[in-house]
Amino acid sequence: MKRRQRYGHSEKRLQFLFTVVFIVLILSSPSYAQDSLNVRWINACFGNSARDVTYSEIENNKYTFVSLHGSILILNVNDPSHPQKIKEIGHPGEGWLNPLQGCGIAVYDTLFLIACGHYGLWIYNIAVPSNPVRLSTCKTPRASNVAVSGNYAYVADAESGLIIIDISDLTSPQIISNFYIPPPGGVDVVVSDTIAYVAGDEVWIINISNPYQPALISIWNPHNLLEAVTQIDKEGNFLYVTETGISVCGFWIIDVSNPSNPISADSIRVGWARYIDASGQYAYCTAGVGLMILNISNPYNSYPIVTLNIGEDGQGLCSAGNYVYVAAMDSTLIVDASNPANPTIIGVYSHFKNCPRYIVVANNYGYVSMGVDGLRIIDISDPYHLTEIGYCDTPGAAAGIALSDSYAYIADGDSGLRVIDITNPYSPYEIGNLILPNYSFKNIVIDGTYAYIASGIKGLTIVDISNPSSPFFVSSLSPSGGYINATNIVKYRNYIYLLCAAGGVRIIDVSNPYHPFGIGRFKDGCSGGTGFNGDYALVTGCGPIYSVDIDDPSSLVPVDSLSTYYNIGMGDVKLMLHYAVAGGDGIPLYIVDFADPFNIVLSGYYYWNHHISEASFISIALKDNSIFITTDYGLQIFQFYGATGIAESLKIPKTNTSFTLNAEPNPFINNVKINWQIPSDMHFGDRFAQIMIFDVLGRVVKTYSIDKINHNENYVIWDSSDNSNHRLPPGVYFCCFSMNNHSVTKKIILLK
Repeated sequence: MKRRQRYGHSEKRLQFLFTVVFIVLILSSPSYAQDSLNVRWINACFGNSARDVTYSEIENNKYTFVSLHGSILILNVNDPSHPQKIKEIGHPGEGWLNPLQGCGIAVYDTLFLIACGHYGLWIYNIAVPSNPVRLSTCKTPRASNVAVSGNYAYVADAESGLIIIDISDLTSPQIISNFYIPPPGGVDVVVSDTIAYVAGDEVWIINISNPYQPALISIWNPHNLLEAVTQIDKEGNFLYVTETGISVCGFWIIDVSNPSNPISADSIRVGWARYIDASGQYAYCTAGVGLMILNISNPYNSYPIVTLNIGEDGQGLCSAGNYVYVAAMDSTLIVDASNPANPTIIGVYSHFKNCPRYIVVANNYGYVSMGVDGLRIIDISDPYHLTEIGYCDTPGAAAGIALSDSYAYIADGDSGLRVIDITNPYSPYEIGNLILPNYSFKNIVIDGTYAYIASGIKGLTIVDISNPSSPFFVSSLSPSGGYINATNIVKYRNYIYLLCAAGGVRIIDVSNPYHPFGIGRFKDGCSGGTGFNGDYALVTGCGPIYSVDIDDPSSLVPVDSLSTYYNIGMGDVKLMLHYAVAGGDGIPLYIVDFADPFNIVLSGYYYWNHHISEASFISIALKDNSIFITTDYGLQIFQFYGATGIAESLKIPKTNTSFTLNAEPNPFINNVKINWQIPSDMHFGDRFAQIMIFDVLGRVVKTYSIDKINHNENYVIWDSSDNSNHRLPPGVYFCCFSMNNHSVTKKIILLK
């Protein structure tokens, strides 16, 4: 058995896709060389669908670490019948369909390691499991899984084979050697003494007595070229490997008492065998919706004892004592196997069944709709440390969400409009609803006492919410002129912009909510999002990104377009100052400079590095320079640091408008008062103002969002800290005040 605390390995997950198909898909999938330097991933939460699980005991407490699609759950299992979540660690996730991409996990003493695909190896200190600390990362081409022994981490890498990393300095791990394995490279790895066993198409047995010079000992081949090894374990002198292919699925037992001459000892056919863990006289294997227990007391004559129906696909497992921990699609199961002939599920921890759908940010809270998992509320005051604080289930599939006063309004699919009181975000509850037969609510915006709802094939629905506990139907409109499937909705001025999967952008005059009428349309198949800046809009979901003149809403005129490497499909767009954050189905995150509508420019991007399955964007929300994006592998959080230099960061249209900006005292030691005035003829519109402080490299270090502006003096006090409340070093900084696409900048000096 692989000792998870000693060698820290856990089984590889996801069924094997046929090698030929996989290689074709990889070769046909484009990628960027790297992400832009001004967009950085910082955190994630709300992962779904388990992929792997491992076990550890720390300070006399028992824990399981569950790898989800987008995050890692840490569960306390002191009481196996009542597993308790104590923390969630975010990660960028990896491709949904790719069997060789990462987030295999390992525990070694008080270290927790994640093999995170293109993001490499991540190392955490988990001495206090409720407060894991990320120590470092080490970039690898595509880390699939990891094992640890001594001062070395052994990474099975889908592009490079076996990568050996010196982790003696946990803050600065270094790659010291690489043993190349042809595609599909390394899928899984286990280390025993001076030998590493790596699963790929075959099992590669590698001498690592000198980690700087790994050397091949031998290769064990499956019996058929159409089969491939997907996961590996070791107990005593035997390897236990699962394989998947066209003609045979199951697992093999390999005698490696002589590593230079591995011998096939036994094999058993099992439908969709995925993970296997051998311990003593027994081996545990996930096979479809079953957990199979096998007697391996004689590895040359093993046999199944029983198969326990677990009701959902088993994605990973590990054993400890009398318990087997199974990572299934929607839950982590704890199985009592003290009687191998009669195993019993005694504990269940349910994961989220759906990915996050939409997010709205207000103050220090994020309100996230989760489909069948309802409304979830998280504290985002520190985006690096997220905490779920409240939830409210809804009867349908919670989708679009909007906030007004102390209420959250949720478009709940066939279950209509649900109104949730969020006065106390720790204990939200439903106070009202409106269900319309044959209507399916997709997304929602609020303006005053009216809710405007994208209602699929029904088009636009308008609801009076003057009394949140008793909303009532006002009117509806399904615009003519083609198939309507309204999926997204934006209101600007007196107009609704309804984005339809096939029917393009429909513009509807709602100056009288009781009598809405269509006045125009833009393109076909626009199902992305729309962001507004004065008389111009940025529209995604129609292929290229369009800058559109909306001065006459009945006749939208494109004035510029940005053809990206990928065309944005269904997704969203939000504006922060003169930047637009755009994303869509299966493409990177884009930052677009929208200061000049006649010359829109790509200013940054984040590429997800998924060869087969890109991120599925649904919704974007912004807070300061943090970007919250709902995807098919959880809520992902980024930060945008402006352009790479001050000049570009402050790129705006030249205008005759002048602001006055002062800083007193300047230079300063601890605090500086930043005050500004605006011209008396300045119209505020519905744009917000912002103070952004940059360092000399052009990076945003502090941001203040200004909600109320007047023509008299306005000010903020900067205490020389950054957005994480860490004091900044002495030096030169630049303060920028921006509003309505106008800005002014002043140099300030922080002394010791």
